[in-house]
Amino acid sequence: MYKNNWVDIHYPRQGEKLEVSFNIPERSVETIPFHVALDDAAKEIAKKHNDIFIPLTGGQDSELCCNVFLRNNIPFTPVIFMTPYNLEELKYAIRYCENLSLKPKYLYFYDEFKFNQEVFPKFLEFLGRIKRVRWFNVSPYVISTFLPGTYITGTMDPWSLSWCEDHNKGIYDIEPKTYNEDLYLYDYDFYTVKECDNFYAPLAYTPEVFFNMIREMDFSLSCVAAKAKLYRVPQRKKIDVILDEESKIWKNSMWLRNKLMDAGYDVDQKETFIGTKTGLLKKYMK
Repeated sequence: MYKNNWVDIHYPRQGEKLEVSFNIPERSVETIPFHVALDDAAKEIAKKHNDIFIPLTGGQDSELCCNVFLRNNIPFTPVIFMTPYNLEELKYAIRYCENLSLKPKYLYFYDEFKFNQEVFPKFLEFLGRIKRVRWFNVSPYVISTFLPGTYITGTMDPWSLSWCEDHNKGIYDIEPKTYNEDLYLYDYDFYTVKECDNFYAPLAYTPEVFFNMIREMDFSLSCVAAKAKLYRVPQRKKIDVILDEESKIWKNSMWLRNKLMDAGYDVDQKETFIGTKTGLLKKYMK
């Protein structure tokens, strides 16, 4: 959910492009520190809800969200969703909670049979409803079916990451720089927040957060290093999900993909260029 629906997306069918629209007047966004804008967003969300969950993936974005709610003394429950496919990255989340004496809610589905029986059908149901196939990006939705409440996600950062040379390892390199000043958004950034009334993305809750994030980006650094600097969190590698093509999940994903393609939907991962840092700030900042 975004304040006043200031940003929206059109999921493409075959032959169409991914479209993102900013529903705000030009030169209307106040210049304020990024972290101040984030604090304001968190406080606004907290005024409406007292049942807040923050899924911790081990990544920088979800850790930032937790830090914002912590420093503003907003009660929330961290959630750690353990599956056969994210155990390596979750080490960061577990260590984070231990260091801050947080007591997360654990959802244990790291047994592959249990995951296939109890969890993956929920992925298929939601993805079939929104006509997309990038299954791991709807993990927060799946978590919410086990723990009803209000959810905070770390989606909507406009960085683009570069792969390391060994793609099969699924580890994002921390060395390549961002693509000059070019900024992109992806369809999966919108899956849960657009489709579910109980989801919020603080990084884009208000235009002030989103555009001041862009304003303070350090484009001389790699994507991961730039995030670490802006977010004030430790730098780390990003682990991607690599599936065995013989696995049940892979086969079911392909079944859904083919079904949606037959119905005319363009289900490949989509990105859209939203502008350059200089161009966006000139257009929307006061």
